[in-house]
Amino acid sequence: MGPINRHYTLAFVWTCILIVLSVISKGTASKLVIIDFFGVDKLAHLLFYAVLSWLWVRAMSNSKIEKSALVSFLISTTLGVSLEFIQKYCTDGRSFEYDDMIANLLGTVIGLIVFKLKS
Repeated sequence: MGPINRHYTLAFVWTCILIVLSVISKGTASKLVIIDFFGVDKLAHLLFYAVLSWLWVRAMSNSKIEKSALVSFLISTTLGVSLEFIQKYCTDGRSFEYDDMIANLLGTVIGLIVFKLKS
């Protein structure tokens, strides 16, 4: 498996992990928490979406950086907003929070900035 395939695989797997963690019931999610993040849920959102956007921009890094950053931004923000609505309407015990969407967006931007600084 070449480096491009490996990076796409990692980005896809991380995306799937985020989706699963976002749609499982609140009771199940609380059992999976390894680190409490000091009770700061928004920090977890920020970190998960920073990794998500970094992985996607890295997977597409053979393209023009502007294009790969834009696609990564669109994937991450669309996922972050969509999952909040899914939590509101389709999950047990999960809720819609604007603050989560803001943390997701900030994490996305941080992931892209870190990629740009490292490249």
